[in-house]
Amino acid sequence: MKKSTILLAMLLCCFVGKAKDPNKIIQTFNELDSKIRDSAENNPVKTLEFCRQQELLAYTSSNDSLKMHAAYNKGKVLGILGIYDLSQEEYYKSLKIAERIRHHAMESEILTDIATNFQSLSDYKQSSIYFKKAKKKDYEINEFADTTQINYEIAFNAIALGDTAWGMEWMRHNLSIAKQVKDTQSIIFGLDNLSNVSAEMEENQKALAYELELFLYRDNWQNNLFRTGIYEHLSEIYFKLKQYDLSQIYLDSTFKYATLLNSNDWLIECYKVRSMLAEVRGDYKNALKDHQVYLQLKDSVYKENYAIKISAMSSLYELENKQTRITLLEKDNQLKRTQLNSAFVGAFFLLGIVISALWYRNQRQHRRLQRTFSKQLIQSQETERQRIARELHDSIGQNILFIKNQLVRKNQNSEFTPILETVGQTIEEVRNISKDLYPNQLEKYGLAASVETLAQNVMESSEVFVSADLNTVEKNLSKDALINLYRIIQESVNNALKHAQATSIRITATAIHDKIELTVQDNGKGFDKRILARKAQRHFGLLNMEERIKLLLGKFEVESVIGKGTKLIFTLPAF
Repeated sequence: MKKSTILLAMLLCCFVGKAKDPNKIIQTFNELDSKIRDSAENNPVKTLEFCRQQELLAYTSSNDSLKMHAAYNKGKVLGILGIYDLSQEEYYKSLKIAERIRHHAMESEILTDIATNFQSLSDYKQSSIYFKKAKKKDYEINEFADTTQINYEIAFNAIALGDTAWGMEWMRHNLSIAKQVKDTQSIIFGLDNLSNVSAEMEENQKALAYELELFLYRDNWQNNLFRTGIYEHLSEIYFKLKQYDLSQIYLDSTFKYATLLNSNDWLIECYKVRSMLAEVRGDYKNALKDHQVYLQLKDSVYKENYAIKISAMSSLYELENKQTRITLLEKDNQLKRTQLNSAFVGAFFLLGIVISALWYRNQRQHRRLQRTFSKQLIQSQETERQRIARELHDSIGQNILFIKNQLVRKNQNSEFTPILETVGQTIEEVRNISKDLYPNQLEKYGLAASVETLAQNVMESSEVFVSADLNTVEKNLSKDALINLYRIIQESVNNALKHAQATSIRITATAIHDKIELTVQDNGKGFDKRILARKAQRHFGLLNMEERIKLLLGKFEVESVIGKGTKLIFTLPAF
């Protein structure tokens, strides 16, 4: 730490010596600004060092405008790295200066970026508040060009918050205005947004119409990244419409441009769709092969992003020996993930061979094989969840705790106190993730206690009241049944929290003769069951619950009326 302090002092003296002339300060600041713009996307970790130099220069000069831009640039780079809490701090610091010096154009830009960060954090309510502030500021300074983009984002947030009708109408209205003023880029952005939202709502014909309309503006597609996105969306839409040949055509184009971009993010989507196409065609061998590549790429992107964030944090806090410890921790994590992936891939490979052999021997057993596959997959998921939870708690958690203890011993002058707080929060997050992956109390104390804990956690993290009564049924259930019932309850509660806008959730289970009836009921907004029927085949949460209850030889019913809440009823034999 002393070395870092000395280097910082030397750098400060260097800047002061070189930048006594205000014009020299501005020239040096602008040179750093250019470096930040050029390297932010491709090398954000290195860019943080430019931001630190720029920040130091700005405070050396005591120029509010330079301080504002330095904080804004740092917030931008931290946002690219996904470190949103620190990014927001820098944005707020920049906004406060912009308001003080009445730099209205900068206020609008900062408000927009704050709103975008909230959107990335899925806090759509706060995101809309800041987008509306940015829009108001644009109107005040007669800058109307950016309001079209903001309107799309406000509409997207409304849809994410459940006001689908208003959000879609506002998007279409905004698109109409963009067409009237012939704002081509806003038209393209609006059509793509409408297509994506329609696809999420399973309105696939509408999604297809919007996506195909984009071809009218093909000359204005900006780059290969945009082309990749459009072709990939079309491939997924045609797959949902069961037009598999067309899906394959656009998937081939997506592969082409994703390869040119050298983008693993898009290649992940390509292999996922290709695996799905192979599966529906009965080509299980290639489906499994593509699914393995999909998992490997996904893990690779995760590790790359993880390494970038760790490097950025090290650059920010300049802790001695931290990089060495993190490198050792990362190698240990990488080894465990490799072992985990090998086991997972091996299980899928063996399962694929079994399914293929049985398929060709006797096609009449197809349905039974699907049930067998579902059961083993769910069991595999539970096993992997338990294993990952144990590794998070016993390995990663202990390593982070070791780092914390080392910092405590070195924290004589309270110089590491902010880092200790962050490490403490990280330990708590690892523990919470471990508990969410596999609740140990299910084995120790049973289903009723586990659901009571789930209810308590929901009430502590939200304003929703959750009550549960399952004490009379547990003795009639096997271990597998207990695990599956817990996952069903967990998924049902999550659905109510996400979609129902409920204030109360009631969980009950009753033993009636040789059957058990589980109900999860909320007092939320309810929905039209006809809509559910159209979406059921693509809604992963519902599909997961249905598969689990089928494995228990049970039935699943939904009772819902708009404005009067929803009741999920699961009936299964006691065994």
